Amino acid sequence: MYEDIIATVTDFFIEIHRPFLNRTKFEVAYFFEDCCGRSGPMFSPEMYWRFYHKHYSRLIAFYRSCGVQHILLDSDGVVDPLIPCWMESGVDLLFPIEVGTWKASPITIRQKYGKALRMMGGVNKHVLTEGPEAVRRSLEPLVPLVKEGGYVPMPDHRIPPMVSLAQFRDYVRVFKEVFSEPGGGGAA
Repeated sequence: MYEDIIATVTDFFIEIHRPFLNRTKFEVAYFFEDCCGRSGPMFSPEMYWRFYHKHYSRLIAFYRSCGVQHILLDSDGVVDPLIPCWMESGVDLLFPIEVGTWKASPITIRQKYGKALRMMGGVNKHVLTEGPEAVRRSLEPLVPLVKEGGYVPMPDHRIPPMVSLAQFRDYVRVFKEVFSEPGGGGAA
């Protein structure tokens, strides 16, 4: 029954997306999976291979056949055990890379998977209240990833409510300085 649910949802997405994907082109298909938490995935990689892989692969093949260039998967939490599974199914873009909460590292992920896995996120939103120099220290290590391409630095999810408007403006200013300076990867 579990696999039947996954197969039915896959069939549903293909059928509802086919009409507009035949008329318009999209660069990214967005999978909102959110299947991981503080301790890791809610299911094992073995369960992924047994229940999900063939259906994800089929859905991703459909998107690609319609001209979709990238498949983005969004999951909070400790996602590391499932990254190879998702990539084998065709996922090539990962979000949010939660640095502040789950201690994920876009640098470590790039070292492990190379540019085959693109990323968005990886900016620790919790340092925004610590002042411009703390923000600068958290952003500067990301410059080489931006220069390599396939990485968009941004806070993982929402800006926390305790961040004042002035602190957010400082973040934006420092972000522009870090990523616009000579050798800083260009304007982000």
